[in-house]
Amino acid sequence: MKWIFSLAVAALMLAAGAARGQDVSRELRDIMSYAEETSRKIYRDDFKPPAADIDKRMARLTQLIRGKEVNDAGRLVAYFLRAEVRNLRNAIRFKAKQPYDVQIAKATLDDYDKVIAGGRDVGGWFTLANVNYLAGLVARNDLKSSPLGYAYWQKCSDLGHPGCMNTIAVALLTGTGNIKVDPRAARDLNEKVYETGTQARCAGAYSGRNVGLINHFLGVKKPGDDPLAWFERAYKLLDQLEPELKTKNPCGRGKDFEAKEYLLRLQNNDRKASLLQQAIARTDDGINKTTLRYLADEISETVFREALAKGNDYERCTAGFLAYWLARIRKEAQAASYYLDVMNAIGPDFCGTDLVYAKALAR
Repeated sequence: MKWIFSLAVAALMLAAGAARGQDVSRELRDIMSYAEETSRKIYRDDFKPPAADIDKRMARLTQLIRGKEVNDAGRLVAYFLRAEVRNLRNAIRFKAKQPYDVQIAKATLDDYDKVIAGGRDVGGWFTLANVNYLAGLVARNDLKSSPLGYAYWQKCSDLGHPGCMNTIAVALLTGTGNIKVDPRAARDLNEKVYETGTQARCAGAYSGRNVGLINHFLGVKKPGDDPLAWFERAYKLLDQLEPELKTKNPCGRGKDFEAKEYLLRLQNNDRKASLLQQAIARTDDGINKTTLRYLADEISETVFREALAKGNDYERCTAGFLAYWLARIRKEAQAASYYLDVMNAIGPDFCGTDLVYAKALAR
């Protein structure tokens, strides 16, 4: 989170006394930095922070919530940070491939709900839109409640959060989370996300591509829509992200954009092999590169299927759909059935739009 106010200004927002307010604000800023950095280290390095470090910060935040050191805005910040710090415990469990602790998840969600009930952003600390996004993650992932998760994401989508808008646009295609299927609304919401550019990093590029895929597979278009033109718009955003993210493969450009453009063109008898070569060159070794090499006829189907079996659910959905699409273009019914079974076995929670588009291909 970017600190858009000076420490002194933030302090005046959090406590009545300016001098004491600066101290409290500095404390809260340190706790926020701890939560952000520790979360990154947990996911990136399998770091396990000492329980005492988490307990100490939780106790201090509880003290601020119950005491009189902060004003109403400061209390909302303390609730928010307590949710963030507590959630580190389930992040550790996730990385260790252990089940989420339901009581931790419920307590985390309760703190987020307290922040949401406050009905306001607190500048430099959090926005209501982002708190709803985070609450949705806990509800859907930790508590296994898609309807509750999507209820939060609908709220932050309505508040203009690009990531939430992107998520709801997907649900408008799949019906996930009890969202009513509406491809036209999905197309239009994706366009709104695209118009946010790189504000939410990959969301704009994904949504631009998604408009092209909806055009192509579902035939839902506005006047002037062209699938390939939407891919070009998405590439322009990826070009902007490349130096910022310091990678030649921002947002999975190879497998999620260039491979799909290649197959879209191939389906229309326009084989542009250079797209796959670009994708292969920018993609690191692993299942994604193996998939691209399979599409380029550089490896056998046997080798590809062995790699496919070892991927995680997200990887297998993406790879399985690309292979299914290729099989449908080649009229290889047995192979198409095999890859469709792979996606169906994983299910719509991971393979949602892939299954929607696969159904469209089968018509």
